[in-house]
Amino acid sequence: MTINKNITLIGYGKLGSNLAKQMLKRELGLKHIITLGKRRGKIFSNKISKEILETSDVIIICVQDKNILNVVDEIRKLKVSLKGKIFFHTSGVLTSEIFCNLNNIFAGSFHPAQTFYKKELNINLFENIYVAIEGDKEYLLFANKLAKSLGAKPFVIDKSQKILYHLLCVFSSNYILSYFSLVKKIAKRASLKENRWYKIIEPLLRTTLNNIEKNHIEDSMTGPIVRYELGTIEAHLKSIKSDKELLSLYKLLGIKTSDIAMNIGSITKRQKDKINQLLK
Repeated sequence: MTINKNITLIGYGKLGSNLAKQMLKRELGLKHIITLGKRRGKIFSNKISKEILETSDVIIICVQDKNILNVVDEIRKLKVSLKGKIFFHTSGVLTSEIFCNLNNIFAGSFHPAQTFYKKELNINLFENIYVAIEGDKEYLLFANKLAKSLGAKPFVIDKSQKILYHLLCVFSSNYILSYFSLVKKIAKRASLKENRWYKIIEPLLRTTLNNIEKNHIEDSMTGPIVRYELGTIEAHLKSIKSDKELLSLYKLLGIKTSDIAMNIGSITKRQKDKINQLLK
């Protein structure tokens, strides 16, 4: 898929470097990369200039959320005619409204639902992922084409729902890592070595994810709470009673699990109350 536009990318971090590599590989019109620090070649520049803006049809701002408005202000102060140009950023939280001070442009946002953990990887982290896009109609046409050219699947999201979409991503990625830091703690207490504990639970994790996809969350529930095994729950609590962090999370998740178990008919209201008494 060909994109007949001159594109400038501002920012070269984890996401920016992966995006740049795939755009260059697919010849998607990337002409300039603006990044701080030492220049790495003719395509790189360490500042936004009038010349670059004037010769660009599309400007992608791929910096941390806290710096996006600063970039927008820097562009505005250059007093270049931006009429008809496409501007978008890659924030999961901010919307196209952050470009309100730039006149006569087509604005949007482009957030890949993916974690970019290293710069310049040899794999395409955009392949088959979803990209949330919102903004002006003209921008959406371009963003749809760009996402598909990268191998991704674009979908339009209402700007009023974007914060919740990003929260979904955070719970599904960042907080999963925090959760697994506690799982790792349990593995250590069980004397399972660093290179072994994950191998033990990996098949369990994969099957659980497959069950969610095929059978939904409620129909995939199993474990001592669903089976109303009070003795097992008591043993769990006893084993981690000295660790307030683990104990607090176990109780919180246990109470939620008991709600689901009752709703699907695995336990009664009376049984749920007895479980929750243990988890208080």
